[in-house]
Amino acid sequence: MKKRIKVFWTNKSVEATLKVLGIVFLVIAVLILVYLVFAKPKISAQLLVDQESVIVAEKGDKIDVFFLLKNDGIRPARIENVLIYDQNDGELMRMSESFPKHQFTVWPKDEKLIRLSLREPYGKTSAKAVLNIAYRPTVEVTKSNSVDVRWE
Repeated sequence: MKKRIKVFWTNKSVEATLKVLGIVFLVIAVLILVYLVFAKPKISAQLLVDQESVIVAEKGDKIDVFFLLKNDGIRPARIENVLIYDQNDGELMRMSESFPKHQFTVWPKDEKLIRLSLREPYGKTSAKAVLNIAYRPTVEVTKSNSVDVRWE
C-alpha cells in the first residue's frame, strides 16, 4: 500500500489565489497610473536676497539677480518662459543676459539656479523686479517675491 501525502492546497485554490493577486495588482497599477497622469509639477521661485534689501548699482552697470526654482511636485516641469518685469508699472525689464539661456527642465525634488542680468530701464532709475515663470505640462504661471533694484 502506498501512503498518500496530504496536501493543504489544491490546484483550484492556487488558481483562485493567483486570480485574486492578479486583480489586486491590476487595481494598484491603474491607481498609480491615474495618479501620475493627473499629478502636476509645483514650481516655486525664491529670490536669493533679503526682501527688505535694495540692490544698488552705478548707472550703466548691470545688476545680477539670482532666483532658485524648486519643483515640489512628482512630475518634471518644462520651463518655457522666464520673464522679469517691473511690478510698479508692469513693463518688462531689460536683460543683458540670463542663465540658463534656453528652455530647461526642473526634475521633481530638484532645484535650479537662474541668473538674470538686469540693465537700467529707459527713463527710470529704480524698479521692483518680479520673476514670472511659465511651465509645462500645466498652463500655470508662478511669480516670485519682488526685489528693489536701483541705479545711482
